[in-house]
Amino acid sequence: MNVFRKRLRAEFGKKVYRHFVCLCREELEQKNNKVPEEQIVRNEKVVYLEMCRQIQSLTKEEIEKKKERLAGTLMDAFRIARQFGFVFVFYVVASMILAAMGLDSRVTNISLVLMGVCFLYKVYEFVCNRFCFVDAYLMMLYKSALEQDNPSD
Repeated sequence: MNVFRKRLRAEFGKKVYRHFVCLCREELEQKNNKVPEEQIVRNEKVVYLEMCRQIQSLTKEEIEKKKERLAGTLMDAFRIARQFGFVFVFYVVASMILAAMGLDSRVTNISLVLMGVCFLYKVYEFVCNRFCFVDAYLMMLYKSALEQDNPSD
């Protein structure tokens, strides 16, 4: 599960999150059906309006905490993307060093398999967070709803 989905589900609950995803997909399908972009304004989006309704009853302190958690989630997403290059290089170099060490073939193979499993987990994490358009879109709407409900200026 990507970090955006985890945050949204934690903030709104699984049922409301699924409802938001369905609404978001409907809106995106409308956009793909040649609805002029001028007609798709943030304030007219059903998902955005429902998020605002959910946030409406919160105090300023609660909204500030939600903003901090949102910022932390965005930093987690950036961290995952930034670290992947390092993880890839580390995996390749470590595999070559392990193969060149001339250890018993069973030790080398088991070590390569274990490193491969760890690397596959990191690939999965990277891909899930890289290609999560609907969740990223919902996070942008959520960020806008938090800022709209509590203007800081």
